[in-house]
Amino acid sequence: MPESHDARRPLTWLVALICVALALIFWWWLSLERAPQASGSSPPVAVGRADVIERDLSATLNAVGDVEATDSIEIASLVTERITGLNFDSGDRVQQGDLLIQLDDRAEQQGLRAARVIVEQEQREFDRLQPLVRQGSIATQQADEQRNRLESARIELARLTAALEDRTITAPVTGVMGLSNLSVGEQISADTPLVTLDSIDRVQVDFSLPERELRRINRGMRVTARSVAWPDRVFHGEITTIDPRLDRDTRTVMVRARFDNPDLALRPGMLLDIALQLPEQRRLIVPETAIMGERDRQWVYVVVQREDGYRAHRVAVRVVERAPGWAAVHATNKDSPLRPGASVAVSGLRDISEDRDLVLDEDAARDTGALFQQAPSEQLPPEQARGDDRVMPSETTAP
Repeated sequence: MPESHDARRPLTWLVALICVALALIFWWWLSLERAPQASGSSPPVAVGRADVIERDLSATLNAVGDVEATDSIEIASLVTERITGLNFDSGDRVQQGDLLIQLDDRAEQQGLRAARVIVEQEQREFDRLQPLVRQGSIATQQADEQRNRLESARIELARLTAALEDRTITAPVTGVMGLSNLSVGEQISADTPLVTLDSIDRVQVDFSLPERELRRINRGMRVTARSVAWPDRVFHGEITTIDPRLDRDTRTVMVRARFDNPDLALRPGMLLDIALQLPEQRRLIVPETAIMGERDRQWVYVVVQREDGYRAHRVAVRVVERAPGWAAVHATNKDSPLRPGASVAVSGLRDISEDRDLVLDEDAARDTGALFQQAPSEQLPPEQARGDDRVMPSETTAP
């Protein structure tokens, strides 16, 4: 039987060969297109640059806090009794130990006189028995019983003396009396608050600071404060206590400052604007526009001059302080070229990569010194310029 022949098989092979040939031609054309790019370099990026300068920065931490008295006491009586004398008026300044309130003590006075007579009698009897005991005329037991009676009389005298003292209320500290509604003849109850006494010759203010500032504050640092009640005055104090615990919810630390208050201008409950001046530190300053960032990483591009032109070098930085127009940075690598006198790119940053060729655009250059010299309070509204961590140029630093 003759073998059958499929007339379509040569045509199939011809189509396959044509497809392979077209694929080879396309691959050859594509490699020709890529070859110049691989063999040549990327075109340089036009960038503006600015000098890196070094300046002394003085940071000011701002906060608010309420004035509190160094000692704030609620005067109360230990006994229930009738008032027989008031020796103060509301708002009076009193000294420690001054008599404030006298309670009826007639019964205690009489009892005290009687107790003194009994003590004297028991003492005389005890003294009479001592020679007799030494002579053996009386038993020692009789002398011991007399000694016990004398001791009991002395205890009763001490009790009545304390009861009499409880009827006399004196100032426990030097301070200013609060408002009082007491009257002579009024019956008062034990442990009921009668009037307040605030010691405000020296006041204290508690305020909170962010956790990140904990490393920069210490006891003894000077603080200043202002009050709307005294807009033309600046009050000076110092940090006396830093709370060893931080607030878990807000991640803030409580700080206590104390202020001398000889004229009593500061009163408990006043709201003060607190300013904490930090020590000056030498910092590298760059324009704010030179900083690029992604999540928690930040960097700048240093413009490095070489024999064949300018190149970009990426330097990782940490922003230490920031103000409108400029920022103080710290290079994370000590060997980086970011140092005073170097230049950083401030424009064309989106097209820059590590070791990319650069061409300078003088029209886009920035003057870092001029940006630094501008006061933040002049560039921001007052409510924004008074942030929690404002940095001011040092007044003694030359531009």
